[in-house]
Amino acid sequence: GVKIVDDKIVALDLDFNNLEGNLPNELGDLVHLQHLSLFRNDISGTIPTSIGKLKALKEINLAFNKLQGTIPTEVTALTSLESLKLFMNELSGQIPTAIGNLSNLKTLELYNNNLSGTIPQSVEKLTNLQTLVISSNTLTGKLPSNLSQLKKLKSLSVFDNQLLGTIPDSIGELTSLEELVLSNNGFYGDLPTQ
Repeated sequence: GVKIVDDKIVALDLDFNNLEGNLPNELGDLVHLQHLSLFRNDISGTIPTSIGKLKALKEINLAFNKLQGTIPTEVTALTSLESLKLFMNELSGQIPTAIGNLSNLKTLELYNNNLSGTIPQSVEKLTNLQTLVISSNTLTGKLPSNLSQLKKLKSLSVFDNQLLGTIPDSIGELTSLEELVLSNNGFYGDLPTQ
């Protein structure tokens, strides 16, 4: 439902509601919004760039819809964001290069889209990240070399992409890691021994 505090909309939680149509630009007017969850609907069109005005946002969950177009760069201005879930859509283009600006991010789930290009090097700045799942896209290039910065990472899944190269030794330094899924890519060489 809609949560209102002091006449301000702070949460919009409309999961499983058979919602259709596009996300309106006016979404950007809800400047006090902290939680935006429209999980499992039939929403199409693009993610409006006006989402970048919602500086209070801690959670975005637009997963399991029919969203197309790119992940707007404006999302990288939402520095309070702790969770970004856009999986199971038809998003294309690249993961925004400035994704590393989201220093409070704990969960980044972009799997099952049509995302291409390389994994941004700035991912290494996401030192609070616990879950990084970007599998089932068409991502290319190598894994960022300095993943050892992500000391809190528990789950790293990049399977079913077109990634290649050796697996960086820095993965061996991820002491919190519980799940590592690299299959169905072009990786070669040995797993780090640490």
